[in-house]
Amino acid sequence: MESCTVSGYEVIVCEPAAQSSRVGVLLNDGEIAEKLSSMCEDVWLFGVVPRDRLNDYTPWPAAAMRKGAPDFGGGCESYTGHLTEGVLPLLSEKYGIGKWIYGGHSLGGLAAVYSLYCTDAFQAVFSVCGSFWYPGFLDFLSETRPVNTGAQVYLLNGAAEGAKHDNRLAKAPLFAAGAHDRIASAFLHTQAGFDPYGHHEHVTERLLNAVNWCKSQI
Repeated sequence: MESCTVSGYEVIVCEPAAQSSRVGVLLNDGEIAEKLSSMCEDVWLFGVVPRDRLNDYTPWPAAAMRKGAPDFGGGCESYTGHLTEGVLPLLSEKYGIGKWIYGGHSLGGLAAVYSLYCTDAFQAVFSVCGSFWYPGFLDFLSETRPVNTGAQVYLLNGAAEGAKHDNRLAKAPLFAAGAHDRIASAFLHTQAGFDPYGHHEHVTERLLNAVNWCKSQI
C-alpha cells in the first residue's frame, strides 16, 4: 500500500496479489481502500481522499441537516471532472488499468451514482447506503437523462437507516426505494436491494459484496 498525489488529490493505492490485474476500483473516502485491501486481492484499489466531502460528494448546495453543522457545498460535478479528466488517466497509464469500477458509502455512494449522469468513464458503479435523501435528488433522477447507460449498477441500502433521526434522514429507506426504482428504470443492468442493517453497520462487508458483484459483471 502506498499514498500518492494525483491531480491534486491524495490517493491511497492498494496493489493486488495478482499484479496482472487490469481492473481498478476507485473509492470515495480514501480509508475504504485500506479496509478492503486484505479482503479484495484481485483488483487494484484506489481510495481518493476528499478535500471536503460535504462539497465533493454533493451535487448542488443544500442546507445542513442539523443546527450548527456546515452546509453542503454542491461541488460534485467539479469533483467528478477532476476524477475523470485528471485522476483516472494518470492511474490508468501508471498501473495499466483497462476497466474501472467506481463507488462509495453514504455521500460517497451518492457521488458515485451522480457520476452516471455526468460521464461514461466507469464500467460499473456501486453505492452502499447512498444518501438518496439528499434534497432534490429524486427529482434529479426523474428529470435527467443518464450518460453512462451501459454501466453495471449496484445499489444497497439498509432498512434500518435513519432510525435515530428526526429530520428527513428518518425517511432514508423511503428515499432510497424511490431512487432504486428510478435508477433501475434508467439502467438495464441494475442490482438494487435492501438489507436489515443501519447506516454504519457492517460497512466493510457490504462494500466488499458490492465490489465482488461489480467484478463479476464486467
